[in-house]
Amino acid sequence: MNFNHLKEIDESYFQHAKCASLYSILFLGLSIVSIIHALLPFMFCTTVSDKLEEIQEHLEERKCEM
Repeated sequence: MNFNHLKEIDESYFQHAKCASLYSILFLGLSIVSIIHALLPFMFCTTVSDKLEEIQEHLEERKCEM
């Protein structure tokens, strides 16, 4: 457990809760897109991977350690 996480990324509890909640909603949406892609492979060919790259960049900007 990292009890210094909020200090390390310079966010308040509520800022962090908002961001983590938005990620949860985004991941839920990406899960649905992945299921659609599994059934209809010609749709959303790069949507999930493109979005995951964007998320990775955002996490690096926030100084989150993976």
